[in-house]
Amino acid sequence: MQEPFVSVVTPFYNTDSYLAECIESVLAQRYENFEYILVNNHSTDSSREIAQKYADRDARVKLYDTATLLPQVQNYNNALRQISPQSRFCKVVQADDWILPDCLASMVKVAASDASVALVGAYGQIEERVHFYGLPLGTSVFSGKEVCRRFWVDGLYIFGSPTCVLYRSDLVRSRHDFYDATCPLEDADVCFELLQTWNFGFVHQVLTFTRRQNESIHTELSRYDQHPLLKLMTILRHGRECLEPAEFERLRNAAAREYMHSLGSKAVTGIGLSPGFRRFHAQGRACCGFEPSWARVAGYSATTVMDLLLNPKSTAETLWRRWRS
Repeated sequence: MQEPFVSVVTPFYNTDSYLAECIESVLAQRYENFEYILVNNHSTDSSREIAQKYADRDARVKLYDTATLLPQVQNYNNALRQISPQSRFCKVVQADDWILPDCLASMVKVAASDASVALVGAYGQIEERVHFYGLPLGTSVFSGKEVCRRFWVDGLYIFGSPTCVLYRSDLVRSRHDFYDATCPLEDADVCFELLQTWNFGFVHQVLTFTRRQNESIHTELSRYDQHPLLKLMTILRHGRECLEPAEFERLRNAAAREYMHSLGSKAVTGIGLSPGFRRFHAQGRACCGFEPSWARVAGYSATTVMDLLLNPKSTAETLWRRWRS
């Protein structure tokens, strides 16, 4: 019996330091029935030449160029529109990441085992640490709604970046723009959206490696305290579909308080006053229709200031670490 056909996709822009390692990790897969789509977004370094070298030597590799320079989300959406009509599953591998040799085989095995599964995740290594653990061993398919609920209740986030998950291709093809460009955490948001009606597969193995110590957009966003915004945004956009009304109200209110506390504390440290932070959070609030109580945000700022003044040793150590970094 033939293995399901898989589309692997890597959009890239000026990533010549990492692109060859990324491509070679895909071509080293033990799984064989796949196409590999590389999409050059008008790179000005040697990325395109690197990609062309692999396309010339391996028929599975297909190299495309965007017509114009695209913003990141539009670039990813454009790349996903290139996948084959025959592919059953789709795997994004970001150009500065790589995947382990068993990644496709292990994820496809779970995805193909249950028609209710929309996406599959796994343990992932981010620099030197392993992430995305917390689901019970011995089970590979989970209720999509319960996975979402676990994030809102327990903070269990197991999706990672696009590199960390495998999608059903028919769900990718069903949307002209798979990722919502109006949402600042679009790759996480689409997982929550799909899991309102589909289930989640998981492989209890480390299958992906994600970089953070570079100039990627994810590295920049990590300074913006994404977690409280993600919790608030996803529960407002998707929580009503999978929570009872009373639980939705309780979790929504808790997420709003946590988010406003984050805004207040970040304003004190100065990070919350930066233009990038303010744009990122304004976009997130707009896409979920949330307007904070700025009086409460100011109150949380005052509380943070008092805590810093009453704990001078801890404050000095924090400032020293920040200065060194």
